[in-house]
Amino acid sequence: MSVSNKILSLLLISLSVINLNCGVKEEPPAAESNINIYHNKECGCSVTLPEGWVLEQNREFTGQLKVFLIQAFKPDLMSNVVFTAQRNFNEVTAEKAIKIEITHLKASKDRNFKVISEEPVCISGYVGHQMVDEFDWRGVRLYQKRIYFIRSKYIFALVLNANTREMYKECEPFFDKMVKSLKLPDLIP
Repeated sequence: MSVSNKILSLLLISLSVINLNCGVKEEPPAAESNINIYHNKECGCSVTLPEGWVLEQNREFTGQLKVFLIQAFKPDLMSNVVFTAQRNFNEVTAEKAIKIEITHLKASKDRNFKVISEEPVCISGYVGHQMVDEFDWRGVRLYQKRIYFIRSKYIFALVLNANTREMYKECEPFFDKMVKSLKLPDLIP
């Protein structure tokens, strides 16, 4: 495996465990009334948070790989959504990005990783790839939906994390609404 594939896989794996405290309920910061839209000027993208969801973390990165990462959650639910972008140095497709993720998660035997579904998607005119999976982390079974899109020179990923199947099912409509609000940059030739 090339060095660049290893770097990509490390970022993708970090997405799956980025909010490993999702089973721990924390008080959110005070939300502003106009905080329901996240916009990143550098990448030319935006996403609308569903009613009642707030940004918990908003980290802008200047490094080579990570461009930004946000985490959003609904305060009364133990679940979150991660939205991130990284530079696509290897010009991988969304399907290839998910295949790399699957390979690395399966290699970690202690995670008991299981793919529930994996398929191409087209949402709001953006072609991407989606995976629903579950795995163990620190004694908790996590349920996730991940959707990857490739636009311009970036890999965009939206990930829904939940620590029970019931919570996953309850949060999935919020997540799907968020994904449908996604605005991505035009492709740059």
